[in-house]
Amino acid sequence: MHQPPEWKYDMPYGWTMDIDGQKYDILYGGHIANVTADIDRRSIAFDGRSEGSTLELRLSRALIDSTQDNRDIPFIVLVNGQPSVNATQGIVPSTGDRMVCIPLSNFGPWSRVEVIGTSIAPEFDMLAIVIASVMAVAIVASRGFKQRMPKL
Repeated sequence: MHQPPEWKYDMPYGWTMDIDGQKYDILYGGHIANVTADIDRRSIAFDGRSEGSTLELRLSRALIDSTQDNRDIPFIVLVNGQPSVNATQGIVPSTGDRMVCIPLSNFGPWSRVEVIGTSIAPEFDMLAIVIASVMAVAIVASRGFKQRMPKL
């Protein structure tokens, strides 16, 4: 993924999102409100105010990512439900966070922006549930095995 050299990775604003009790920070430049996550769509949606500007998002991979075969692929970016053909994307060299810059100048005073990836934070919780279930079965099985062993 190519990013323009003039990108600034230090964003002036931050928004903290709570997903299933876990807090995630979204760093941004521009104006946003009403950030929501949709687990089923693997997306994060923002109400962005254009004022002839660009909405810049710095998204941690722990929150949302877009990969295929262990390689980065572009996020799908929708503005008011339509694919944004002018969005640029890149990677922050120091952290690996994903950057998405969305021009909003051709839209009304407020635009609904949705960033869709291939994974979102709570999916990792499912992995933890599976691991915990396997461990619980192993513990129960080992206790049953110890009770059947003859005592010497």
